[in-house]
Amino acid sequence: MIAAAIPGAVGVIFMNEAEVKERLAAALKESTEFDNAHGITPGNIRSFLVKPYKVSVDAEDGDGSKSREMWIVLTEARDPQRGYVVVLDPSNGQWGVAEYAAEKDSWILVGANDSLAGVLSAM
Repeated sequence: MIAAAIPGAVGVIFMNEAEVKERLAAALKESTEFDNAHGITPGNIRSFLVKPYKVSVDAEDGDGSKSREMWIVLTEARDPQRGYVVVLDPSNGQWGVAEYAAEKDSWILVGANDSLAGVLSAM
């Protein structure tokens, strides 16, 4: 397993790409109903998926003090720095919505949920 520890994380702190894909596949099977204001539907969700990759996400107020690694699995736009992305937080297993803050050159978590469908509905 190729994975890195996440400083300050609680719970599961190791997750590799294969594990992320497995978790995503399971979540997709469960995410048959959700309402998304950004045009993502159960019928087209696969077209928004990306090869999972890690980024440092600030889960608090954008000051960088609470950053931790998360996996981007879905992007709203072709350029992930425009629009929202869906992330998986390996420290707690939650799905999140993040956006890129160009002025801070960092990712900011703007919402989280225990389910993929829940986070897509809140997006």
